[in-house]
Amino acid sequence: NIAMVFQNYALYPHLTVRKNMEFGLKLDKTPKEKINFLVNEAAEILKLEPYLNRYPKQLSGGQRQRIAIARALITEPDIILLDESTSALDVIIRTQILDLLRDLTKKLGISYLFISHDLTTVKNITNRVLVMKDGVIVEEGLTAEIYKNPKHHYTKSLIEASPDITRAIKSKEENNNENTL
Repeated sequence: NIAMVFQNYALYPHLTVRKNMEFGLKLDKTPKEKINFLVNEAAEILKLEPYLNRYPKQLSGGQRQRIAIARALITEPDIILLDESTSALDVIIRTQILDLLRDLTKKLGISYLFISHDLTTVKNITNRVLVMKDGVIVEEGLTAEIYKNPKHHYTKSLIEASPDITRAIKSKEENNNENTL
């Protein structure tokens, strides 16, 4: 039982938020009472109640992404596949969405398969990492271990290419120390 959340939200622009959230459940012929319950419950969890009668174009990117997450949640999945689901969001909204995903994991026990090229986000949201190159897994393990001691050259290059404020500060401090000697 898998649900998906896409980078571009994949919302139907001609449907209200409520109708977008109901869509998959109606296809599955879920009883109307259960659809109403699940939509209202997801809207409450994701703080979407004020937006249920609006259309996607009337909402921000973060609100649209929360709708996409709500639509995935109401199918009661065991796992949610998130494909570049935060890459189109600004840093503040991305942080809010990631915090939301962490909270949902704690509250609902849902697992995520988080696909991303943004290694900083991957480092902050995951417990385990699979690094793929050309469709082949080149390294896997606990996130902290992979970042601390990458084994594969591709993994090393990805980590070195990703922005890391602590690495930048450390490098600047080392340069300052060399200049004062």
